[in-house]
Amino acid sequence: MSINPLGRLPFFACGAGLSVLKVAADFGIARAFGRPFSLLYYVSPVDAPLFHPGEDHKFYAAMWVCAIPFIALGVWLTARRLVDAALSPFLALLFFVPFANLLFFGLAAVAPSRPLAAPQAMPPQDAYRQSGQAVPIPVPQRSPGAVLFMSAGLGTVIGLGALGVSVGLFKEYGAALMLGAPTISGFATGAFFARLDPGGKFGRAAFATFITCALTLGIIILFAAEGAVCLVMAIPLLVIPAFVGSFIGFTMARSVGARNVPPAIAVGLLSLPAIFALERVNPLPPLTPPAVMTEIIVDAPPERVFPNVVRVSEMPPPTETLFLVGVSYPLRATMEEDRVGATRRCEFNTGTAMETVTRYDAPNHFAFHIDSQPDPLREQTLYHTVRQPHLDGYVRNLEGIFDLEALPGGKTRVRAQSVYTIAIGPETYWRLWSDASIHAIHGRVLLHIKNESEGRGSKSLASR
Repeated sequence: MSINPLGRLPFFACGAGLSVLKVAADFGIARAFGRPFSLLYYVSPVDAPLFHPGEDHKFYAAMWVCAIPFIALGVWLTARRLVDAALSPFLALLFFVPFANLLFFGLAAVAPSRPLAAPQAMPPQDAYRQSGQAVPIPVPQRSPGAVLFMSAGLGTVIGLGALGVSVGLFKEYGAALMLGAPTISGFATGAFFARLDPGGKFGRAAFATFITCALTLGIIILFAAEGAVCLVMAIPLLVIPAFVGSFIGFTMARSVGARNVPPAIAVGLLSLPAIFALERVNPLPPLTPPAVMTEIIVDAPPERVFPNVVRVSEMPPPTETLFLVGVSYPLRATMEEDRVGATRRCEFNTGTAMETVTRYDAPNHFAFHIDSQPDPLREQTLYHTVRQPHLDGYVRNLEGIFDLEALPGGKTRVRAQSVYTIAIGPETYWRLWSDASIHAIHGRVLLHIKNESEGRGSKSLASR
């Protein structure tokens, strides 16, 4: 099936017009349903309502009904523009990549039209001649290593600069840092590589991007700006956008020519301060997912299990991988009075969580509000005297709930639930890690409660 080409100006006009119309439609739908709205939904769509139906299914359906026509039009227009620029229409799939699609729209809008002409046989040509002699045309050459490290150096400076501005200045771990900075860093690396080595292949530009990522992570570890645990968690967010950005930058440089590469990189860089500012004035609304829940079956009645829930005796050293690499784990829990309003102390290896009992219905329900908490993990760094900013309240535990249900045969189902907030973006991604950590904490406590209630004690727990 042939695709009719679309020029730069019509594409830009249609794209800009549809973008304004889509934002207006999304804002109107959100207002009609009384829901929050942020322009950052288009930077970090995984946190947008399209991927979080929640309890309001009518709002969720309305957002999708609105989105589908715009998605279809966007892909169709982009494919036509790519054909006009003699680029593969399959590159339109970048339309779905968060943040990178914004850069890609810019590439599609500026790439010159290049109609595909039928190849023609050319007569043999002699070399450029002067006075009957072939004259070599001097071309400045840089060594392959210099090209790699110059382009990687530019990307590294951009990545580290974005970290300094976002965390050091604004105290933010948002979408601009986690998605925007790696994408722009990779974009600059790929574009600058293509400018320095006009005949180079993308494979070498990708290697330059790998060097960018390695240098950035290495410098962060060297100066303990972040710890190894969180950096490992962040690697998919740092590496994948960087390579996508590099591909877009490389393709753009090949399309627009070496002379236009520096302005293109400058425009890409200017998008970062704009998104940093947007995070300050119109931040992403926090998600409201259900509580994290873990359960276990105990071979004992609720009356025997409940005391081991309220007060947790000394637990043995952990064996779970998450705890061994640094995630905080509980040691014991104490409480002086059996009533609502009593203070409960839950001691972790990183400090003590102070809790206020909000529900005490023996032997079936127990809940508490978490007034203060210790560090959520112990970071692995080269220097133990340096404290990483993300340890200070970016993950905040709010409430703990235990429900005990009597089962036939004198058994009990114990459900542990935790409610928490996280101020690191994209929130959907980081909740995968924090939910896993909370499930591990639940599992450690519930297994200890099970062993204590069944009379097996902590030795059984330590052996499992």
